[in-house]
Amino acid sequence: MRHKNLAVVLSLALLAGCTGSASNADLVGLFGDAQAAWDEQGYEDYTVRYSMRTVVGDDFRVVEIEVAGSEAIACSTEGDWDGLGIDPVELCTDPAVDPTSFVFSLLGPVDAEHLTVSLHDAEYYYERVEYDDPDTTGEERLITVLRLDAVPTGLAHWRDNGPSDYRIIYSVRNLNGIGGGSEDGVFDVTVREGRVVECVAEADRLPSSQAECSQPVPDPISVLFSWLARFNPEHTTVDYHAEWQFPTEIDYDDPDGVDEEHRIRVHRFEVLDSS
Repeated sequence: MRHKNLAVVLSLALLAGCTGSASNADLVGLFGDAQAAWDEQGYEDYTVRYSMRTVVGDDFRVVEIEVAGSEAIACSTEGDWDGLGIDPVELCTDPAVDPTSFVFSLLGPVDAEHLTVSLHDAEYYYERVEYDDPDTTGEERLITVLRLDAVPTGLAHWRDNGPSDYRIIYSVRNLNGIGGGSEDGVFDVTVREGRVVECVAEADRLPSSQAECSQPVPDPISVLFSWLARFNPEHTTVDYHAEWQFPTEIDYDDPDGVDEEHRIRVHRFEVLDSS
């Protein structure tokens, strides 16, 4: 597969700071094996969501990266990264796109003797990495891959065939199970040459709406697919655009959950003349 391979650079840079020689050799082997498996069998188009926290603390931080054609096209963070001495802006600047490299970039130089790693069942990437040096305080790290989803066929079709100039208006509604209230957001997004040039949000108690307009993904259609990826297919119904194959109506209703009813609607989609 085509892949932005950072294995050699990262393995040298990260492992140079390790001190346990025997364990380091094992770690280099594990790193290389997982990297090779990902290069051979991993995805070119996917979304991955990581969590990172101190093992002994309550701090919880999240970073989500969207990859297309083995290139990062969107990156967002949640939580307070300052306590770890990590700048979230720099974290999302040209991030390593394969999970193995990114997880090790979060760790930084470590003593491999105190590192515990768990491979995903498919062995394409590490799903859990824990670092705990008993001789130091505040250096513990626990990194987990919360979710890694291959890009749906519809999104791949859109990226290959969709127009680069368009306007889309869609709404997101979260129906509360208690009291029958709702949280609503309506987004009016204009895209030129594949980039968002205007985004207007009208929202009622939906904080994420402002984030979506202040830090929009390059392709708002990806937002619709990201909503779809959050829901259990067993409780989800979806209608797709006949030509472009992106979701135009998403209804999610978990009968066993409270506040677990969502509706996403595309109210308008207009292909614009190139300018």
